Amino acid sequence: MNTMIRTCRGLMLLLVLAGPAAGREHEEAFDFEPGKTLVFELDDGGSVEIKGWDEHRVQIAWYDHGGDVERHEIEFRESDDGLEVHSEWKSRRHDSHGLSFEIRAPHEVDVRIDTAGGGVILEGLQGRFRGKTAGGGLELFNCKGVARLTSGGGHIRVEDCELDGKLTIGGGPALLKNVVGDLRASSGGGNIQYINVRDRDGELRGPEGIFRYSTNQDADLSEETVLISTAGGGIDVDEAPAGAIVSTGGGNIDIEEAARFVSARTGGGDIEIEIESGPVEATTGAGDIEVEIREDAGDRDADVILLTGYGEVTLTVPRGFSMDLDLTIGYTRNSKQDYEFVTDLAIEEERTREWDTSHGSPMKYVYGTGRFAGGKHKVRIETTNGDIRIRER
Repeated sequence: MNTMIRTCRGLMLLLVLAGPAAGREHEEAFDFEPGKTLVFELDDGGSVEIKGWDEHRVQIAWYDHGGDVERHEIEFRESDDGLEVHSEWKSRRHDSHGLSFEIRAPHEVDVRIDTAGGGVILEGLQGRFRGKTAGGGLELFNCKGVARLTSGGGHIRVEDCELDGKLTIGGGPALLKNVVGDLRASSGGGNIQYINVRDRDGELRGPEGIFRYSTNQDADLSEETVLISTAGGGIDVDEAPAGAIVSTGGGNIDIEEAARFVSARTGGGDIEIEIESGPVEATTGAGDIEVEIREDAGDRDADVILLTGYGEVTLTVPRGFSMDLDLTIGYTRNSKQDYEFVTDLAIEEERTREWDTSHGSPMKYVYGTGRFAGGKHKVRIETTNGDIRIRER
């Protein structure tokens, strides 16, 4: 492999003598055929933004918006495989963290990045994109190929792409929108949202594992259905006219102005849902659940499943809502033991008399049943050490 190294020490010295201000942009250009590889090894950190164009050359501009660019030593290495860009500090004094590279390259290009910190933006490219940053956002727009990129923290944003692979961040939000392929997004903490993400057969996909516990996994999803998953933290949805499936490892969930269907799951936290009509599923390891259904779905499916390991459950339905109730309250010996169904409906109630130890801690149960207005929609509610409230409005 033939390699030519061009160091920019002499070039930058000449520019300094010409009097550029600290942070002034520098620029280099190289002949570069489509299909070759761009490599960035940035030991002193730095953000990288690469945009595709129709020319057979690479144009690289760099600057330090937080200090003096002359404190960095930039080196370019040309070879038969493509171009490598290396940067490091000239001295031990590291008082700047704002090194940035802006690149124009042929649309067909492979990219490999290793930076000590800084965001990565790729736009209008086709190829294989690999690498890591110690921290910073990962953003891809109008790209095709395979992406395997990792960041210690920041955010993920991918739009209008055809990609396979995986993007990983140590913590922060992730958004995939209008994406085709098997690309996955993973975050150590932060909401992961998919909007109109499809596999190569045209089927809509959601964040990994989001359908695992949902009985709505076969629902009629649309490109506007809200699909959010997070390892931990709250989820707030202002509107979901095409339905919502959300999941968090722990945190409160609040969904407003929903329609069609809602499935919400949290490892622990309160859940509040407002839906026009349609099936509702809400599950929490511990926390209160409050659901309001505004209209009867008629002959359409509108079953309700509300489950909490500990807490109070409140269901509000329109007057005359057609439902078949299956209610369970479990309570422990150390609880107040006077939990009840709070409702004006005529519910048949049955209380167990013996302590049941088949599930661990001794428990007694209160069961409630009832069919109202024809009993079209099955309503199953279960809680431990909490009341169940059913209201008509």
